[in-house]
Amino acid sequence: MNRLQPEQGYSFVDHTAVSVDELRNSYVYDSNHKQISGVKDVIVTSDRVEKFILDVGGFLGIGAHTVAISPSEIEIHKNNLGDIRIYIPMTKEQLKDLPEYAGKTSTF
Repeated sequence: MNRLQPEQGYSFVDHTAVSVDELRNSYVYDSNHKQISGVKDVIVTSDRVEKFILDVGGFLGIGAHTVAISPSEIEIHKNNLGDIRIYIPMTKEQLKDLPEYAGKTSTF
């Protein structure tokens, strides 16, 4: 993924520099800085992030299409107030076309 120019006040951070709690419930944006999804969960195995579980569409999780994204497919931007934005090189429609994630998620 080519790095996206962060919006003013934000800078690129590696996903290993952000806690799982910070990542959960973050919003996901496309390359045009348009919000397209939300992080439902972060799957961690052996102290590393394995997958980001995203809800696409629906309302408050109801009727949402759930997909899994690899950490290599995302880019994280953070500002000095702690606001996190996760970027992916896909549109909302492309996310909806991905296979439904049927694996387990955390209960938190």
